Amino acid sequence: MTSSVSVVVVPPAPELTLSANPTTITLGQSATLNWVSKNATSCTASDAWSGSKPLKGSEVVKPTAVGIAGYDLRCRVSGGGRVDRTVAITVNPATAPYGLSSRPVLTPLAFPSQSVQQGEVAITNAFPNLLFQLPLFISAPPADAGRLFVATQPGLVQVFANDPATSVVKTFLDLRSRVSQSGGELGLLGFAFDPDYGSNGWFYVNYNPASGALRTRISRFRVSTNPDVADPASETVLLEFAQPFANHKGGWLGFGPDGKLYVATGDGGSAGDPMANGQNLNVLLGKTLRLNRDGSIPADNPFAGQTGRRGEIWAYGLRNPFRMSFDRATGRLWSADVGQSNYIMKRSTSSAAAATTAGASARADTATRLPMSRSRLETTSSTRWPSTTMQPAAASAAATSIAAARFRR
Repeated sequence: MTSSVSVVVVPPAPELTLSANPTTITLGQSATLNWVSKNATSCTASDAWSGSKPLKGSEVVKPTAVGIAGYDLRCRVSGGGRVDRTVAITVNPATAPYGLSSRPVLTPLAFPSQSVQQGEVAITNAFPNLLFQLPLFISAPPADAGRLFVATQPGLVQVFANDPATSVVKTFLDLRSRVSQSGGELGLLGFAFDPDYGSNGWFYVNYNPASGALRTRISRFRVSTNPDVADPASETVLLEFAQPFANHKGGWLGFGPDGKLYVATGDGGSAGDPMANGQNLNVLLGKTLRLNRDGSIPADNPFAGQTGRRGEIWAYGLRNPFRMSFDRATGRLWSADVGQSNYIMKRSTSSAAAATTAGASARADTATRLPMSRSRLETTSSTRWPSTTMQPAAASAAATSIAAARFRR
């Protein structure tokens, strides 16, 4: 009698060790994963990383959000079992260079302690042959000093030659049908060219839409094949947020030295910030926002990825920052924040990374008593902002010329 014996060879169970160094980092920093498997024939990653991995190795990872980043690795043996290991990395919010540890000393800047006196200001009509209806901002595309663009509150963006003798104005973009015509502090409030406008043709606007609920809209447009005419159908809405009242909209937007889009928002209106928006990190009112060019949130924003805090926020605690500007020489961000009653708050903030204050209440300011009946062209220029900004002293439908103010030191 013949008998047979079957022998089943069971492969040894796979073994795996997985570690991270360090296990706690700040957003923007990296960690190294190390792993060694034994008796395995293949390893595959999942969760915060992915793909086939060698049986032994190391890899540098850089989490993109605040919180717990989990990295899972599964190793198998052919015809046998598997083993899973997970390592967690704690990602804390970036601290430095955000925030202020003390009130900065702004000397030797000589802020006026009273209204500008007669004889201290010389004003000339820069373009005597041109008139505009409620001009709010004047700018020029990067590397194109031959043309100037004026954004008006009703929703027109107009272009003309940078020549004092010019008498021709062209309509670059007409948004009057889309922009609120309620006047006051509503309308087209901000206009900025993309740093790469010469190649991508993008520019950005900040306005209050004419239809629907009261809100602020940040949009991107593109120039047409005619360099003096924008494509009105190219609008891409990047961000919208509700407004509770008809005043305190801020309105400025512009690019920082880091290539990010900064947006100034007011506290939403009425008086005295009745809804406490300036200190509420779950709303975008009373803030300086920092965005990527497509409207997404930069990963290194101070509140990016945090529950109950809007990731768009870069600085908070503002009231009505109507105009802001980056100092070309130092990178500081200067803000003209319209204060309560007869005060104008002039704020200067900086950081090592992008020359602004982030993740902290923007309370580093100087209050100067200035009559609110004075032209804001005078008051903002007296703070020595490097950019050219203007607004008529009182909202009216009357045409306004562009004046150049020169302040004597």
